[in-house]
This record gives sequence, C-alpha cells and structure tokens, in this order.
Amino acid sequence: MRNTGLALDDGHPVLEAQQILWHVLDRPTANFGIYKAVPEPVTTMLTDLAFLGRRVLHDASIDDLASRLPADVLAQYVRDRDGRSPRQPIHPPDRASLVAVTVTAALHALRIADTRTAGHDLRWLFKDPQSPPATELSIPLKRALRPPEPPRRRGLRWPPRWRDQPAV
Repeated sequence: MRNTGLALDDGHPVLEAQQILWHVLDRPTANFGIYKAVPEPVTTMLTDLAFLGRRVLHDASIDDLASRLPADVLAQYVRDRDGRSPRQPIHPPDRASLVAVTVTAALHALRIADTRTAGHDLRWLFKDPQSPPATELSIPLKRALRPPEPPRRRGLRWPPRWRDQPAV
C-alpha cells in the first residue's frame, strides 16, 4: 500500500483547523468564534465538534462539501471513502482525510463569532427534519442551531376581529 497523503501549503484550511485545535487544547476553555461571548470548557467544545463532525461524515453530500472544502482534500476524501456513499456510516473515521474533512467543515462554522451567522452557515447540515436533536451541546451551539425567527413587522396592527367591527 502506498502513501496517498496530501502535501498541504501554509494557510491551507485543514492546517488552519489543526492550528485552532492545538491552540484550544492548550487551554481550559474555548473562547473563539461562537464561544467568544460565552466561553465553554474545552471538553464541551469537543463534544460540539464531534456532533457536527458526525453530521458532516454521515449527512453531507459531496456537493455540500465541494463548496466548503479545497478540491485536493475533497478528492482525497472521495478516494478514501472506498466507494461508500456519504450516507453510509463510518465509525470511527478510519482515514486521516475523513477526520480532516469532518473537523475542517465543522470548525468552519464554530469559528464564526455571531451565533446567527454560524447557524446560517450550518443549515446545510440540518436539511433533514427527522434529524435527532442533540441535548449535550453547548449553549452557543444550541443558539446557533435554533430555527431563524420570522421577520418582525413594524407598526401596530389591530387584531382581525376588531378591525372588521364598527366603532362604538
């Protein structure tokens, strides 16, 4: 078996994700991105990362990933899945490229400071309404995953039952 690893240049998204993890693992709390306003213990951030990583590995289509990952990593990911579709579970990820894809894609959203924007960035992972809820997630990630609120209307509107009645 020959080595099929990738040579990654400085600034590559996979190396950036790795740097973030090394930086966070060296501290007791995560205080970057969605955790900036509400820092969480590193173990909680890792639980969030594992949850999102499982979603990436099991629910993301190649098209979903193509818009979020560099072409070199995506090509290696496709080769390393050994013909398995993205919907076929792999427990645990058995190749470095699978771990790189899950961590890089998951950290893409966790790095965003605004939870509403991070939630919008994660919508692609939660297209299936039957997706099981995760109860052990951090408060910032739960906020990010909340469905967006409908736009509010400005101005006072009378309730319909009052609008159609004559004034006394």
